[in-house]
Amino acid sequence: MKKLLILSVFFFAFSAQAQQNNQYSLTCHIDGDTMRVSGTCYFSYENKYHNYLLLSSSIKIDSFSLGDWQQNGDTIVFAGQPVKVEFAYSVPLSDYRASDGAIVLRREGNWYPHRNSELLTANVHIEAEDYYLIGGTVMTPAYELHLILLPKENYTCKVMDNPTRPFHFYRVVSDTTSYPEAFYNEFMDSYNFYCFFFNDSLSQKPMNIVEIGDPQFVMCQSLRDMIVFGHYFYEVYTMMPDFSWIPHEVAHQWWGNSLFFEHRYYALSESLNEYIKLQLLKSRERGYKEQMKYYKYVMKLAGKRLPIAEIHSVESQDESIAIYNSAPYRLEKSGNSKVDALLLQLYRDHKHTVVSREVFLRECGALKGWLRGK
Repeated sequence: MKKLLILSVFFFAFSAQAQQNNQYSLTCHIDGDTMRVSGTCYFSYENKYHNYLLLSSSIKIDSFSLGDWQQNGDTIVFAGQPVKVEFAYSVPLSDYRASDGAIVLRREGNWYPHRNSELLTANVHIEAEDYYLIGGTVMTPAYELHLILLPKENYTCKVMDNPTRPFHFYRVVSDTTSYPEAFYNEFMDSYNFYCFFFNDSLSQKPMNIVEIGDPQFVMCQSLRDMIVFGHYFYEVYTMMPDFSWIPHEVAHQWWGNSLFFEHRYYALSESLNEYIKLQLLKSRERGYKEQMKYYKYVMKLAGKRLPIAEIHSVESQDESIAIYNSAPYRLEKSGNSKVDALLLQLYRDHKHTVVSREVFLRECGALKGWLRGK
């Protein structure tokens, strides 16, 4: 079976007042068939209820070790004082030199990194001749730290030039599917539109689009400067090329990876990101009518109508429909000419910060009725 190894380092509960003091440095190097990772975190925060550091992992092999840390949930409680934490662990690579797989190392919080209230600065140094290294060597500011190593013999890299930034598409060699140019262009066209929409090109580093060679990986996730997806999503693209997942995930580079929402307001973040995607479809005059028709069709499948304000997780079909279909449809049909201006102002004022519902309502009060389902 093709393998995927995901290593996640979780840091919770930082205070908003100490963003500039929270520094994260990480060094990786290859020693034979082992990747050795070491780093230091500096914390300066006050939170009398939730002062802790949690290291955890989600993996598919048993030989993973975290040095002095215990796997899956060792917690260290601090007393609210400035703390320096050093850590080290190792990862065996031998299984991945001869398999279709990827190693993903990222700092996040239960899938959505923006559930935390901090930005971190990350400096990364890697030595690995046999791997494609994705994620860059310096990321400032970097709310999430992520690194992907792809065994070169199992991946190909297709480079697409773009006036804004280059795009690197990493494909699994064993995947013999011929991706049309339209698939690649969809990423670049979406990115160019959002650069214009947000008046922010974000970065000149390569944008990395990575196909995960694990048939069980049926997710798609947008990380900073990176989108990872399973082959399933290409199949979806071929069925709905004009209003597929690509523009949605690319929009998350701004709305979700540059401007963050608290995790409990995930529904607000996702539904507004889907609305932003609609603006691309409408602007290019292709796929917009089909998307709106699709929204309307799916909305009829819902058992009950749920306001976005009442959704804190996605555990049912009704919640999913409310977020990804009903909410963007209602907002688009509201005829509120202020929507784009309000969202853009919110982005300009709160880029690289975490936005709470209270902040959203204060600065986008005209959308209060939409949030409550009216």
